[in-house]
Amino acid sequence: MEPSKNETYGSQEYWQARYREPGGVYEWCLGYAALSAYFDRLLPIRGTRCKSDLKIVMLGCGNSALAEDMYDDGYRCITSIDYAQNVIDAMSARNALSRPELQWLQADVRNLPLPDASIDICIDKATMDVFFAAAGSKLDPWNPPASVIENCNREIDEVVRLQGAEAGRLLHLRHFWAAALPKASHDTTRLDNRHV
Repeated sequence: MEPSKNETYGSQEYWQARYREPGGVYEWCLGYAALSAYFDRLLPIRGTRCKSDLKIVMLGCGNSALAEDMYDDGYRCITSIDYAQNVIDAMSARNALSRPELQWLQADVRNLPLPDASIDICIDKATMDVFFAAAGSKLDPWNPPASVIENCNREIDEVVRLQGAEAGRLLHLRHFWAAALPKASHDTTRLDNRHV
């Protein structure tokens, strides 16, 4: 169900319609099998904390199995956020018995309902791409304007814990962030299939 115009990706109605039909999972980018070794190398840098204690938020989770797979591998404190209430309800129901510690929350990532400095790691697989595409067909998603980047990162900066040089990590799974995000106030890592 791909829209005829990229701007449609920015519509909450589009995402509600996309997830209206019950179904399995869909990965926009790489799945956990391709990312697990990289996560194991990257995520424990948060000091002495073990992975079961890391507070992780998945931005724009959709019906991805990433949170489920990470949970099964020992990450326990994961909050998955999406714009579409119906996918949050479906994923919550899917995991209620088998992964009871997973949290599912309907929210707009530009207005995160999380306490300041409450998260260690933010993971974005493709949510920021949506904002670039939705900003208008005249925008070049490979060279987003600074205002779009600032808008996308403002809330994340607030909720991610700052720990000196080990400021919270925002994992972006798209290569065009390489140019855009080193200027952000928190540490960022971009992953795509060339980095795994």
